[in-house]
Amino acid sequence: MTPAAPGALILDWGGVLTTPMYDSFERWMDLEGIDRDSFRRHMRALHDAPGSALHLVERGRIPASQFETEVATALRSATGEPIAHAGLLARMMAHLEHNEPVRGIVRRARAARWRTAVLSNSWCNEYDLRDLEDLVEVVLLSDRINERKPDPAAFLLAARAVQTDPRHCVLVDDLRRNVAGAQAVGMHAVLYHPGAEGRLRTALGQEEDP
Repeated sequence: MTPAAPGALILDWGGVLTTPMYDSFERWMDLEGIDRDSFRRHMRALHDAPGSALHLVERGRIPASQFETEVATALRSATGEPIAHAGLLARMMAHLEHNEPVRGIVRRARAARWRTAVLSNSWCNEYDLRDLEDLVEVVLLSDRINERKPDPAAFLLAARAVQTDPRHCVLVDDLRRNVAGAQAVGMHAVLYHPGAEGRLRTALGQEEDP
C-alpha cells in the first residue's frame, strides 16, 4: 500500500544507488579472465548457506580480507592462474557508478519531507560515506549494525533509525529476497531495476519528470 503522506524511503546501495552490481562484476571478470560459471556457482552457494563467509562478513563477524580469500580461492581463471585475493573487493566494485535517476528521486523525497536511509548488506568494502551522508539522513551498513537483509531485524532496525512505522516505509532493493523480507514486516517494497524509476516515483507520490 502506498503511503498517503510522507514516510520513510529506505534504499539499498549496490544496484539501486549505483549502476547494477553484476555489470561491474562482468567488467572485472573480463579484465582478469575469470571463469563466470565458477563465480556464479560460488556466490549462489554462499548466499544459500547460513553461516557461510558471505553471511559472516555481512554481519561483521569476519574481516573483508578473510572473505576475499574465501572467494578468490573458489574462482578459476581461463589461464589456470590463481586469483589475487588482496584488494579483490575493490576490483570487483571498481566499475560501479552513481545511479543519477534514483539519486534525483531521493533528493526530491527529502525536499518533500520524507525520512531517508541507506540499508546495505556490506562486505566490509569501502563506501563513500561523505557522499551517502549528504544524500540520505541515515546510513546503515550490515557489518556495522550486525544484521543483514532479508532478516526481519535489519528492516525493523532501519524503521527505528528513521523513527517511522514500517507500514509507512518504502524499501527499494534490487534483490527479490530482500523485497520479500521488507514486505514481511509490513513495508511497501519496490523491486528495482534500471527503468523502474516510474514505479518508485509512484510509490512516493512523485509526478513524472517533465
